[in-house]
Amino acid sequence: RIDALPGDAVVVGDNVDTDIRMGKSAGCLTALVLTGASSDAISIPARWQPDTVLADVGLLPDWLATVRG
Repeated sequence: RIDALPGDAVVVGDNVDTDIRMGKSAGCLTALVLTGASSDAISIPARWQPDTVLADVGLLPDWLATVRG
């Protein structure tokens, strides 16, 4: 267990139905990575839209720098 609020966490995953859905349900920022189970973000239901879609996880630090300042 860690001492963090949901808004302090980012859920990163390649599956909208599990990773992104869980992150959104918990109140976390979410990042969908298109290198695994999901290959596009076109058919994602509006309520499960990730906060960002990344071509690969290596782009995560740059995105975090923009949202965290």
